[in-house]
Amino acid sequence: MSEDFEVGGVGAAANQVSSAITEYNKRTCRVLVDRVENVATAIRKLNRRKEEEKEKFHDCDYLKTLIKLHKVLKNIKEFINDVSQLKGLSKFLYAKDIKSKCLALIDELETTCKDLQFGIMISLEDRNLEEKSLSEDVVKMTEFLKTIEGGVTDANNQLKENHEAICHVNVGVEKVQEDTDEIKIKLNAIFEEVIEIKKKIYKREISLASHIDMNHLKEVNERLSSTESRKIFKRLFNGIDVRAVNRSVREQ
Repeated sequence: MSEDFEVGGVGAAANQVSSAITEYNKRTCRVLVDRVENVATAIRKLNRRKEEEKEKFHDCDYLKTLIKLHKVLKNIKEFINDVSQLKGLSKFLYAKDIKSKCLALIDELETTCKDLQFGIMISLEDRNLEEKSLSEDVVKMTEFLKTIEGGVTDANNQLKENHEAICHVNVGVEKVQEDTDEIKIKLNAIFEEVIEIKKKIYKREISLASHIDMNHLKEVNERLSSTESRKIFKRLFNGIDVRAVNRSVREQ
């Protein structure tokens, strides 16, 4: 890789960190941005003096360290993106985890810059201010996460209540469905009965009395009843009283 690429790539990474927009953990992000701006200044100085310090860019270990710095800056940028946006906070269980990660990145950045002989000095006063900023963010973020957790708990409880209500409604719907099915069965049975009754009503079943030859009947002179066109007579058939109607073949 060329020296221009190495220095330019590190400088671009530093600029991206400095321009990051933050919504949460602003103090923590500010600490990192200040550190990265110091590194950016050292990189610009190195770029201006690359002709004078050309031997550094021919040193394999120095170039590897420069590449490592580029990686550290990218990690810092990703960390800021995570802790400064709500969607990235889920990666951290506690607010103190954010502080611990920030301090680890600062330590890695300091070590890399020392290996590159950047000569960046951080005063004791600045370090104390950094510690204060990080601790204040821990307090604020802890309160914020508790609020979020409470909101999630309330939402979960509401979802549970809604689920129970839906289950209750489903049970009611199933009961109504069972009752409806039972009513349908009863109605179908009644309907079938009605159909059978109607069949019996409209079915013309004609039952005729047994035909007896007149020669086998003995006359008894006793008339039981009469109509305009036919008469019913009492007769004896094999010694048994029977009732007979005189009918023509056509009537049959």
